Amino acid sequence: MKVSRSTSNFLHYNSKDVDLSFGDVYDFTESLPKDNKVTNLILTRQTDLQNLPMPLPNVRTLKLSANQLSDLPPQMIFALQSYTKMNSLDLSVNKLKTLPVEFKKFKNLETLNLHHNQISEDSDFDIPSLQHVILTQNQFKCIPKLPQKIKSLTFDYNFCRKLHDVNLPNLVTLSLVLTDLESVSPSLYFPKLEKLDLSMNKLTSLPDLSKMTPNLQVVNLSTNFFYKMPTMPQSIREISISHNKLTELPEDLCKLNNLNFLNIAFNNIEKVPALPESIETFKFCNNNVYYVTPCKTPKLKKLFIRYNKLRSFPQYERLKVREFLACSNYIEDLKLINFCDILTKIDFSYNGITEIPPSIFGYSKLQTLILSNNSIKTIPSNILKAKSLSVLQISCNQISEIPKLPPTITAIYAGYCKIKVLPDLSSLKNLEILCLPGNQITNLPELPNSIKSIWLARNKINTLPTNIPKNVIQVDFSYNKINHFPENLCLPQLEELDLTHNKLLKFTSNFTFPALRFLRLAGNPINCELSADKFNNLEIVDTCETKLVFKTEPSIRQFLVSEVLPQYQSRHVKKMTTLPWLQFSETMGVRNKMEDSLAINAFINGDVDLYTIFDGHRGNMTSAFASLYLVDTFVSPRLKLTKNYIYRVIKKLNRCLRSRCYADGATMATVAFNGKKLISAHVGDARTLVVDEAGKISFTTIDHKATDRLEFERIHNEGGRVQNGRIHGILAPGRSLGDFHVLANSDEPEINEYLVQEGDKWIISACDGIFDVLSNEEIGEIASKAKNAGRLATDIKNLAYTKYSTDNLSVIVVDIKNRKVPDDVKHINDEEDEIPKIRSNNSLNDRLLLESQQYIVVEEEKISKKPSNTPPLPVKLTIDYNEIQDSILVEKKH
Repeated sequence: MKVSRSTSNFLHYNSKDVDLSFGDVYDFTESLPKDNKVTNLILTRQTDLQNLPMPLPNVRTLKLSANQLSDLPPQMIFALQSYTKMNSLDLSVNKLKTLPVEFKKFKNLETLNLHHNQISEDSDFDIPSLQHVILTQNQFKCIPKLPQKIKSLTFDYNFCRKLHDVNLPNLVTLSLVLTDLESVSPSLYFPKLEKLDLSMNKLTSLPDLSKMTPNLQVVNLSTNFFYKMPTMPQSIREISISHNKLTELPEDLCKLNNLNFLNIAFNNIEKVPALPESIETFKFCNNNVYYVTPCKTPKLKKLFIRYNKLRSFPQYERLKVREFLACSNYIEDLKLINFCDILTKIDFSYNGITEIPPSIFGYSKLQTLILSNNSIKTIPSNILKAKSLSVLQISCNQISEIPKLPPTITAIYAGYCKIKVLPDLSSLKNLEILCLPGNQITNLPELPNSIKSIWLARNKINTLPTNIPKNVIQVDFSYNKINHFPENLCLPQLEELDLTHNKLLKFTSNFTFPALRFLRLAGNPINCELSADKFNNLEIVDTCETKLVFKTEPSIRQFLVSEVLPQYQSRHVKKMTTLPWLQFSETMGVRNKMEDSLAINAFINGDVDLYTIFDGHRGNMTSAFASLYLVDTFVSPRLKLTKNYIYRVIKKLNRCLRSRCYADGATMATVAFNGKKLISAHVGDARTLVVDEAGKISFTTIDHKATDRLEFERIHNEGGRVQNGRIHGILAPGRSLGDFHVLANSDEPEINEYLVQEGDKWIISACDGIFDVLSNEEIGEIASKAKNAGRLATDIKNLAYTKYSTDNLSVIVVDIKNRKVPDDVKHINDEEDEIPKIRSNNSLNDRLLLESQQYIVVEEEKISKKPSNTPPLPVKLTIDYNEIQDSILVEKKH
């Protein structure tokens, strides 16, 4: 029990800003000096707040958020009434159901924040000076009666289907994000309204905004169902109407002479009319645009035209654009584009470009050049004259040679070209990333000491170079022909070393890698012993498909082996079945920690395989535990290859996670497979594909993203909100395992069954770090050219890295055609008994409401503590298979 403390120790005579937050209980019965100067008082996250300090004659701002207040006690209201100068009151994240009638007496109160309470229309807001009201995330079904003096109303995340009968003539800002809004009355009139946000609703049309809001300057109508852009007033400066169903834009768009920002991304527009000369930012990426009307755009500074059908760059005169971003179009010639002198970035990847015009390197401020996935054969030699060039991305072209580069280069991405020999790179004193997988390189030239990351997987290197700079952090030489590991190699900063699938016969013990965290040696003919004492910081070791043996089990987070030897006793030892037709590839990527955890087991039980990826976030506890747990459930003698069984197992997994109180979470993509029938289960945005021999996608799971309509509407209905594309601004996936602190997060798995077809070739499961930068179609194209599972997994991982994925990267690949079932394995029952009903987790949310309220406020104020990354204890998981089966039977009855 906490002891009450006197406020006299905290409220000093000259204090103006006083913060008494974080759960302490204060004794407010003691009177304060009458001449105290407190003007701003914060009293949040109190355990039992019943009264307030007095007197506070000068207080103007009072924050009482997250105090579990279901009502305001009389003594608290009495104190509030004594704060005669108070003009701002924050009661957000409480449990208030109504507003006390005494608030009418707050004559100077101008700003009232009631975000995340349980208030409905019954409350009386007749507060004489009230101007700014925040009513987000309450129980309103319509806008309550408010004083006509109101200037700003934030009404997001309520349940207002119709916007009718609102008389607020002085309103300047109005926001109704995600309120299920379907219609707006044409009789409404807001003569002073300047900002209007109606995003994430169900609107198909709006009244004429030039009449309803004649002075409107900023409007956000994103993520609705508009087929046509509403009529805008001449005053409009910013229009956001992305993620709708627009097929065309108004021809008189150019007459909006004050318009400087226009976002029409993610629609179905084919033609773009002339723009007003006032335009500064124009986003029309992810449409079907093939024609853009030429016009003068002297103020245009930002232009986003990615993912369209353009064959030439828009003819906008007098451009002042710094970044030309036009990837995934059909543009063939860069010579016809009038770049401007202030050019800093060019991205024309995934086009039809055959030649780099030498004139590009004459732009003195050009820093980034991205021309991957084109048909370019050579790089002009005058690239040496590019004075500011830092990043060169030319992967997936027909380039066979890299010329001498300018000394300003920091990163080279030239994967999957035809490069055989590298030039001398030692003079590039700023070079940090050298990424050239999938070429024909046999030797590594001298590199500068600045190098941090070397990616040379899938080349033809025979010997691990001895000239690797000592400051390197990541080295990937997987899938080469390396047969020798040099003696006395010293790399004091090295954290990740990948030598998988080479020809190493032994791994010398004469090396110095004191910082090494991830060691991957799978698929080598190594036959030797290693001492765990050589590695002080190891977290993950992969020795699958080798005969490398540790004398004693290393004390690490994950030890991946093909066979569990007697000296390996802890639960950190994970048996992984990797075969020519079943492989995986993973890396921490640009992150400084690895949070993904995999389980790969062929014939884990009879003829059933298990492939699963748990993509951790905010830590690796949940992902590590879940991968071990799932393996244990699949060796149960009660295993059935049915949707029902898999569903119950995953629900049981989340109950086990809850009991362990981990502070992190994970998304999941799981596949159970017997050669003919595939059961997929996924939670969040990890994804599973089935790809046929031609690269066509036969089956795909659908991501649970917080920004997808099905998810954000579910989140809203369960008491949550989507803010900045995340649940409560915290979680990007719409569902995940763990993450119990996040209100309206769902652990509900989506279960699918798929019967393999004649032409199907690959099963591919990967984390969102892959799919954030590679589409299903791109992966299908890569798969259509693949010859085996291991190289395909490595290629997908490498290509995601070259496309600047900012996440951990993990891929599992199964070659369906070459999967062979041993004669002695039994067939596991795959007859479905009952399809489980998908249930929401409202009851769960009720139990978590208090915890969620506290956590959300902490997150919003950026003061949450980081969760522990300590791995789970090395103890045997106690899984009761009878309990799992019993839970299935019990839930069936109900």
